Amino acid sequence: MTQAIFQGDCRWCSKVTDPLAQARVIVQEVADEHRIPVDDVYSRDQRAYIVAARACAMRRIRNELGLKLMAIGDIFGLDHSTVIYHLNSGRGARDRTSLRGEH
Repeated sequence: MTQAIFQGDCRWCSKVTDPLAQARVIVQEVADEHRIPVDDVYSRDQRAYIVAARACAMRRIRNELGLKLMAIGDIFGLDHSTVIYHLNSGRGARDRTSLRGEH
């Protein structure tokens, strides 16, 4: 296995093909947008601006990659119910009933 494949890059088209690699890219972009370190997005820190960035990253991962709630929780080291809370919180929460019953 080459280093490029391990990082999730397609050797033919140079696109990221691995959902977890794509999730890392999204988290990096969100951290840059919010001007915080990437490690803070993954941390358990409960300061409002970090929680907002974490929720934004989770929403983008859910919307852009369509990952299941448990998979998103695994990325951040959180329970799926915490992911539901973040997806439903603050701006960007559109349809609160759409997450009901999915794990």
